[in-house]
Order: sequence, then structure tokens, then C-alpha cells
Amino acid sequence: MTKHTLVKLAVGTAVAVALALWAGSTRGPTDDAAQVGQPLVEGLRESINDVTQLRIVEAGDKPAVTLQRGQDGWIVAERGGYPADIAKVRETLIKFAEATLVEAKTANPERHAVLGVEDVAQADAKGLRVDLDGKRSARIVVGVYSSQGNGSFVRRNDEAQSWLAKGNLVVDRQASNWLAKDLVDIASDRVMRIEIRRGDQSLAVSKASPEQVNYDVENLPPGRELLSEYEANGIGSVLAGLRFDDVAKADSAVPDPTSLLVATFQSFDGLVVEITGFASKGQRYASLKASVDADRVALAAKAAQLNAVAEHRRDAETADSTKADDTEDAASKAEEPLAVKDPAAFIAERRKAIEDEAADLNRRAQGWIYVLPAYKYANMDKRLEDLLKPKA
Repeated sequence: MTKHTLVKLAVGTAVAVALALWAGSTRGPTDDAAQVGQPLVEGLRESINDVTQLRIVEAGDKPAVTLQRGQDGWIVAERGGYPADIAKVRETLIKFAEATLVEAKTANPERHAVLGVEDVAQADAKGLRVDLDGKRSARIVVGVYSSQGNGSFVRRNDEAQSWLAKGNLVVDRQASNWLAKDLVDIASDRVMRIEIRRGDQSLAVSKASPEQVNYDVENLPPGRELLSEYEANGIGSVLAGLRFDDVAKADSAVPDPTSLLVATFQSFDGLVVEITGFASKGQRYASLKASVDADRVALAAKAAQLNAVAEHRRDAETADSTKADDTEDAASKAEEPLAVKDPAAFIAERRKAIEDEAADLNRRAQGWIYVLPAYKYANMDKRLEDLLKPKA
């Protein structure tokens, strides 16, 4: 073996030893292997229902989202205490409760930033800290999701040792994404008439029956035509699956008077939903208020009762015409529906259902203004001229 070869081997060995020593210096204590498979947050699985607060903290120790549990459920503190998406909160808590340690990573603070688990007090920290308060409190710095897709890099806040932990523990840092965003869901076949008012100007569209496909535009100017027969249908779909993008306290925005509009949606069964829309500092907001048209409720309930009676009679006649000689009339044995045996109670029940629906919407929406999806607001932000073909 030549002298040159011996020198190369010596250098190679020295480099390998140096790399091994460096790698060892970035790892945790020798008992790390014993912790593999242990819970990331000891005892959280057993006490998950006792968690009272989940806080997400970003760079500069700045709280991004504060979720608090009260008597009526979880709320988002950064949005004035508006109700949180309970399913999302619970899913997040379950992920942390089920997370286990997979593999020890660096314990060298100088290497934490590579995994995104550096101290979030740093102004340029990439990760987030998740604070759990309850019987089992914990502070977990969550870095990046592993490129291999088998876990997240994490670090208990009071420890230098970092870990690869089971599951995707990267949390949402946008407060608006933690809100319970469902507002109302009224299909267009239930909406009888919509009137949109701006000062002394108005646009109204309506249907004669729920079966009518397209809305008619009221007071169509002589000689003018709609852009299409479907043109008004978007207005009628505003309340269908209506969710919001963000929310604020009602007194937190000053409306631009020139942008103010009031859209009143009347249903065939007597529910009335009024949406007030306006612009403020470049953002468009909407408030909602529900009421009940008592006359329309009574009319719709009576019609439903008569339809139920007619259907029951048809069913009884069908059963009577098909029964065998040695069988009893099944219809006579069946219990009569409420619409037949107690029409007044049936009508009262229908009326109460509409009143409860209105009360529920008012309970959730009172005192709040919502940022609606742009397409929903645009469907409501209409003038008569927007629906018409250009003048010839």
C-alpha cells in the first residue's frame, strides 16, 4: 500500500469520525430510543375533554388563534368570541392526543430552524407553538410536515430534544378558518320573492309556486328584455348553503351610505330573511335578521294540512282496493297522521317550526356582520339594469 493511499485512508477516516461526532452532538440523550412510541403529550388522550383552551402562537410570540371553551361551546377570541368550528377543534385535539414519538431528531438549538421547531419568540420563526390548557397542559412547537409524509417535526417547548411525531400536526394559523361558518340554508325552490332596495330604487323577482323553475322579474320596463330567462335565478340562490368568510362585531365597521342595500327574502312557508349589505374600508359586509310572516305561515300550514289529508285518503283507498278477502284493511289499523286527526295541532306545529327557525338565525346572527363569499354577495348586489339586455 503506498504512502499516498495511507494518507487518503487516514483523511477519510478522520472525516467519517468527525461527521459521526457531529451527528451525535445533534441528537438527544442515549435514552431517546426508550421514548419512541410514547405519547407526545402524556395523558392527553385520557383528559381530552378537560382541555379548556387551545392557543396557536406564531413568530414573535404573537398569538394567532385563541380557542376557548365555555359553557356554550368553543369560541374564537380573535373574532370577538364568535362560535368556533367544533369539529375542527376536536379533530385537532384528537391528533395531538394520538400523536406518538417516532424518531428522535436534533437536540442542538442551532439546528432547530431546519425542522421549523426553533423558539417562536424569534421574529423569523417558521413554526408555530400549540398551547393546550387543561388537566394536562402542554406547549408543543410544531415545525414542518415530514417530506416522507409520515409525521411532523415537533419539540416540547421546555426541551431541546426535537422529534418526528406521528400524524400531521401542522395547524391552521388563520383565525377566520376556525369559525363555525354555516349561516343559513334555504333552497331557491323555497324562496317565493326577493326584493332588493337601494334608497328609493328597488328590484323584485318572484315565483308563483315552488315548482316554477325561473324567477320572474317584476315591473319589467316596456320594450326591454332579460339577458336570459335564468338571469334572476342567482338572486334566489343566495340563501342556499350560505356560509361566510369572516365575521366581526356589528359596531366595528362604519358603512359607506352609498353602498347600502337591503335584500328581503320571503319564503313560501312564511320565513322572512332580511340581509343588509354595505361596504366599509374596502370590505363588503352583511348583517342578517329573520322574521315570520304570520299570514303566510297560516296559509302555507293550512295548504300542507289539506295536502296531507288528501294523501292519506289516497293511501287508504289504494290499500282498500288491493286487500285480500281474508285480510283486514291495513289503512284502518294504521294510525292517522296528525294532519288528519288534529288539524289545529298540525298547523300549530308547522307554525312553531318556522318561528323556531327564525329565532335560531337571529340568535346566531344578532350583533354580528359577515364577510360573505364574493359570488354570493354579487348575486345579491343587483340592479334591474344588470338583468336586462342593452337598450336597442
